[in-house]
Amino acid sequence: MPGYISRECPQPRRTPLTGVNATVVNAPLLTLPATATAATAYVPPALTMAYAPPPMAPAYASEAAGYSQRTGYWRQTLDRCAAFADNAEAGRARVKEEKEKEKKTKEEQKERKKFERRIGEKIDSKFATMCGGGPVATVVGKTSCQSREDDDLSRLRRENEEYRKKSSKENELKMGRDVDHEILFGLKSEISLLRKEKQQSMEETQIWRNEALRPDNKRGTISLTTLECCDRERTRQRVVESPSKDLREEIKKMRDTEYCTLRGVEALKQKKADAKAKEIEVERRKREAKVEVTKLKEQVDKLTTEVVVVPTGGTNLKEKLEEVAASGQKTVRRGRPRLKSGRTPRRENWAEHANEHFVFLQEERRKLRALKKFGLEAICLQEGIKYIMIEATANALVEMTANTRFGKQGDATGGKGKEPLSSREVEKDGVEVEDVPSDFA
Repeated sequence: MPGYISRECPQPRRTPLTGVNATVVNAPLLTLPATATAATAYVPPALTMAYAPPPMAPAYASEAAGYSQRTGYWRQTLDRCAAFADNAEAGRARVKEEKEKEKKTKEEQKERKKFERRIGEKIDSKFATMCGGGPVATVVGKTSCQSREDDDLSRLRRENEEYRKKSSKENELKMGRDVDHEILFGLKSEISLLRKEKQQSMEETQIWRNEALRPDNKRGTISLTTLECCDRERTRQRVVESPSKDLREEIKKMRDTEYCTLRGVEALKQKKADAKAKEIEVERRKREAKVEVTKLKEQVDKLTTEVVVVPTGGTNLKEKLEEVAASGQKTVRRGRPRLKSGRTPRRENWAEHANEHFVFLQEERRKLRALKKFGLEAICLQEGIKYIMIEATANALVEMTANTRFGKQGDATGGKGKEPLSSREVEKDGVEVEDVPSDFA
């Protein structure tokens, strides 16, 4: 039969007719003549080789009632033919339904176009009436036509509303898909990061495990040694469990302990470096102080050992008299006598005063240099001078303070002002008197 595939048939295959599986069928004992309505019948030969079908399943109630039972092959063939016919009929019905639907859609489109054209004409006529220009078209129709137009308008509105809802739903679904894609991408990236972290943690755990299981471990967590060989005793086999949660906790504690130890070592190194820097700074200051003290001692020794020669202020009267006698001139005292620089009055403790002045200058310079820029600016603002540099500003302030306390360097009275000298004291000290020529010469 066309379309029949033997490998898809659920019935068992029929073996070819051979002498082994053939059954001898004898001729019937009585053969009745054929009826008038019957056609020529096929009469089997006396001895043929026929195929004995396998025993069938037990008959159902309908078959027991007298209905003949069909074999499985013919039943399947008829069912297949019926299914093919049903499919063909369903296809023809579907094609017919599609044609009807298409025809109906075309009619609806035509009606919609007509309705839109009528609505457009009405709107144009209303606009023309409102604007006052152009002929006014009056549309006259029946009541049934108006109701039909209203129905079409409501239907169009309903369809537009449905289309709008569908489009909004599609947009929402699209947005939801985009959000889902973003969430999925984020989850994938997070999973990849977690996998990397897990791989790193596993590698670190393996490293720490190898370190912990290393023989002669200084940490003392797990220390394995080689068993000593003894001929008198038998070696025992010990079952050691694989690393478990306790070992992982121990490894974690070891890691934390090592981290804390490293932090402590870094802190101790920093502390030691700071202490070393402080010691170096103290040593430097001590050396500077020693050098400064040595310089001051040398200067003081130099000032104390020098011999101060104080001018006596006397004059050679013999030479003066000889000069006057030789010139024949007469000495006349006129005006105020002129004093010499070397004959000004001096204090008795002039050397001690100079030493005090020098020591005061050194102390003040040291104090002002220690104040740095901020302190010097405040003092300059108070004294009313301009800040230049630390060295120059400190020297200027020291000079001002020394002048206020000891007086200027050219002042021999120690800042108390010059004392006026009487004419007698001048004469007593041997003041030079200028010679004036005589008017009678």
